[in-house]
Amino acid sequence: MIPVRVRQLPAFVKEAIKRSAILRKPGKFAQTFHLCYFSCHSYFSYLYCSLHSLTQHVKAQQYKVWLFNDIDQPLSAAQIQAIEQLIPGIQVISWPKSMGWGAEQIKTIWQAYGLAAIGAKDDDIIARIDSDVFFFNDTIFKAVARSDADLIGDGHFVGFKYCQGGCYFLTVKTVRRIGQLIDSMECLN
Repeated sequence: MIPVRVRQLPAFVKEAIKRSAILRKPGKFAQTFHLCYFSCHSYFSYLYCSLHSLTQHVKAQQYKVWLFNDIDQPLSAAQIQAIEQLIPGIQVISWPKSMGWGAEQIKTIWQAYGLAAIGAKDDDIIARIDSDVFFFNDTIFKAVARSDADLIGDGHFVGFKYCQGGCYFLTVKTVRRIGQLIDSMECLN
């Protein structure tokens, strides 16, 4: 039996070469990143650290932070105040549970992306960032800003068949197209 890491090595090397080529391209720094966090009271420590790492390491790229606050386990007023002091202008929105699996959670996630896309330019970026994702540099933002891809994310846990995980990026135009597709499918139900 070949260990998973060894089996994934060829795909990992291929993706590393692609990433290196993308990072050599000129960036599109006029884009705004709309960073969507879905969080709750018990994840506050992680969320705060994630947002702090963002303020420390993502300097060149313009971003707006959207915090979708779980209505069943909401952040406290003191937690929200601490976050607002860290990220002035953050949008904190009471929101249905959007963590985990299930049709309802996935639906509310896409509704949140749609909300973040309102007023955004087609080439802006919507990002899903989990509360426990910490940034140690801005390389991923540079790669996304230079990429022509509509969707960028991690695929090593799923054999690079699709992206998944706690940090992925979509162009606003892609979010809008998927939102329209979801709406048209709901009409069929």
